[in-house]
Amino acid sequence: MRSLEHQTVLVTGASGFVGTHLVDALKKVLGINLLLVSRRAPLVDLDGVRWLCGSLNELDRAYWQRHGIKSIDTIFHLGAFIPKSLLESLSLIHI
Repeated sequence: MRSLEHQTVLVTGASGFVGTHLVDALKKVLGINLLLVSRRAPLVDLDGVRWLCGSLNELDRAYWQRHGIKSIDTIFHLGAFIPKSLLESLSLIHI
């Protein structure tokens, strides 16, 4: 596995159980640029990371451009879409 030093790393589902533990480990990597995405805001501020709140179905090219993100080297995709109603589950067709 290649080193993540000085890389831009995206973690979806960063506020979940697994995501928080992964982020703790990644913060120890020298010079890493962490981009964290979750539906809810973090409980604590994390130094050296950029936190973006949003849904997985929002993560299109325009989303990244709005946030000034030009490239991502590695993605840890831990986020999940859990529909809370029949209407929300139908939106899966559009993702």
